[in-house]
Amino acid sequence: MFRTIFKKLTPINFYWLIFLIPILSVGSQLPLKLQVIFWLLIIVWLATYFIIYLSRGWLTLSAIWLQLGLDAIFSLWLGYPYLFIFTGFFIGSERLEKKSRLSLVGGYYLLAMGLYIGAMLTLKEGNLYEALINGLFIILSLPVAYYSSEQRRRHIQIVQDNERLTYIVKKAERERIAQELHDNLGQSFSVLALKAELAKKLAVKDPALASQQLDDIAKTARADLDLVREIVAGLRKDLLVQTLAQESINLKLAKIGLKTDGEKTALNWSEDIQELLAQVIKEVSTNCIRHSGARDLTLIFSQDETNYYLKASDDGQGFKTDLSKETYGLSGIQKRVASFGGEVSFRNQGGAVIELSLPKKG
Repeated sequence: MFRTIFKKLTPINFYWLIFLIPILSVGSQLPLKLQVIFWLLIIVWLATYFIIYLSRGWLTLSAIWLQLGLDAIFSLWLGYPYLFIFTGFFIGSERLEKKSRLSLVGGYYLLAMGLYIGAMLTLKEGNLYEALINGLFIILSLPVAYYSSEQRRRHIQIVQDNERLTYIVKKAERERIAQELHDNLGQSFSVLALKAELAKKLAVKDPALASQQLDDIAKTARADLDLVREIVAGLRKDLLVQTLAQESINLKLAKIGLKTDGEKTALNWSEDIQELLAQVIKEVSTNCIRHSGARDLTLIFSQDETNYYLKASDDGQGFKTDLSKETYGLSGIQKRVASFGGEVSFRNQGGAVIELSLPKKG
């Protein structure tokens, strides 16, 4: 039972308890009889703390209300209102019904701010500044916790959506491969089987014709092998849409947005162009995550009668002149583009800018 409970808790749940040290210090200085009451209340408060993390529904709601009451007791008794910060985070971050949340928010601010103002009136002048700072924590803990919780839920939802999309794409790809193999190889294997049976029957009666059938079998088998290699080679290629989807996730994890222009047009470019651009975009994305400090990466795809173009720019710190091209992976981009007969340039302009052009062949 206890193993199951502790599995649900994370190190951060215990880390926050460090901030109980000030009130524990205050309580340890009370007379012995009052210390007994103090420690009993602390144990109950800790119980509510873990119940809120581990339970759901009415039990969570009850624990938050009880903790709110204990916060008020500690505030009135010891002049220590800062436990409200914990409860504020719980109210903001827990999944609660709208009515329950509204009642808790109202109760929180009425109790916390009323008692906090009362505590401030009893403070000496020298402690007012510190009290004001702590008061801001009490006021802001609830909305900050709510915002952080919503962001975390959105992130989880995005990750789940991406996982579902990845599964759908993989499933569609498997179905496409199965269909392609069936269409291209199914009939060919049937012909091979028939020719093999015919060659077996003719081996004694007409060896010359049997030999011709075997030659046909070998020729067809080689053609099928080439076809399989072609299909496998196509599977190994990183096309643009796959790379953009993956790099969008990688950049998002680094809190960098990905913007594109002309993407739909680029998805119709030839596979060899898409494969090369996919490799370049991987290098650009990696560079942006590691070195740029940017908030956004923008990719602009365009073309004219003779060339394909890609412009990659970010709003970060740009290229540092004291670092080599290898540091940024730029030499790899240069080699790839040069191998295709293209050109590439690197410059700083409100961030790093990489522009490349690739000739249209044929």
